[in-house]
Amino acid sequence: MRRFRRQLPALLLLLPAVLLAQRPLGDEILVNGPARQAGEPRLATSSAGEFVITWVAEGEFGAELVYARRYGADGRPLTGQVLVTRDLGRAGKQAVAMLADGSFAVAFTDRGTGEESILKARWYSAAGALQGQTVVTRELVTWVEMSSREDGRLALAWASSAQSSPSSVRARVFGPDRAPLGPEIVVDPFGAEPAVALGPAGEVVVAWLHGIFPPPPGGPSDRPHVAVRRFNPDGTPAGRAVAVSPPYESGPLTIQVGKDDGGDFLVVWVGNFGAGEGTFLQRYTAGGAPLGRTVRLDLDARSLAVGPRGNFVLASTESSIAEGRRVSRIFARRFAADGLPLGPEVPVSSDISAERFLGQVGITAAGGFVVTWSSDQREEFVGDVYVRRFRRK
Repeated sequence: MRRFRRQLPALLLLLPAVLLAQRPLGDEILVNGPARQAGEPRLATSSAGEFVITWVAEGEFGAELVYARRYGADGRPLTGQVLVTRDLGRAGKQAVAMLADGSFAVAFTDRGTGEESILKARWYSAAGALQGQTVVTRELVTWVEMSSREDGRLALAWASSAQSSPSSVRARVFGPDRAPLGPEIVVDPFGAEPAVALGPAGEVVVAWLHGIFPPPPGGPSDRPHVAVRRFNPDGTPAGRAVAVSPPYESGPLTIQVGKDDGGDFLVVWVGNFGAGEGTFLQRYTAGGAPLGRTVRLDLDARSLAVGPRGNFVLASTESSIAEGRRVSRIFARRFAADGLPLGPEVPVSSDISAERFLGQVGITAAGGFVVTWSSDQREEFVGDVYVRRFRRK
């Protein structure tokens, strides 16, 4: 993606960057054990600075295995590799959430029969022992995201489609006792690629791509665009769906949403829209009113983490061609709640000739953050998952 002119006040860019720069807390950490190919990492953090990572690894006969591993705030592993499932569903999607006591939940698509792809959620103790599971839906799931609060509440949002049917966006909320707090929520019968955030009072916000092009018979006639909608803790709507972006044009698309401890939320979308190509962000109050204007950034931001006071971190990827092959690096940058940068972009991954695929970023204690990614050494046909911790400054 091309670099774009900054839309932020030039004066802020003259601040002494060294005073605000984040510093890594140690080297990169290899997460997975020996594997032919490991990738697609997902991440969840706790306010104490602990974190858990899930990833997909290739097993025998082409099987896709999902693993999880929990780490302490100091970066030391607190569990071994926890095998979540031996046969990932054909959609190959998974997500993770973490609770205050170190326990965690993993959502994943399990292989069913025929075209069926069962979306399951499993809960684990802090030691990695299975504590319970539930089947969320038996539809063909093509996308899944999860958000949680440290008291055990969690929200799932997913995109699903039956054969010859358009993609739809759905969601469901679970309580601390792991029981659903209401029926499945139909967010949009014509939507895709949802993101979800769970607020301090149990309220939910979902952002997604609304509309299908070309529109199916009986479907929406408007151009696809990013939309957002709020829901009460019991899953009932707290307002209508609101268009966030201009019409979506083309190219890779990423939609992210996060809530702070006051209930305000931030929507970030990346792609080629009517306003041009780039990364865009819009803040909203807990009641859904816009806070200021949409901000356009010069980052190819593919992951968002929002802190308790609204500060946030964006992680991005920069790619280039070196010696006839594609290489890439991972970067991260902290921002204040109003979108102003809190220091320069910092490199996350080391400078080796390899292609990297960003997983997720998560905020930890005292404003620090953690980033996970996978690295593909193509000449060796090996892929590994890494994580790195950063202090606030």
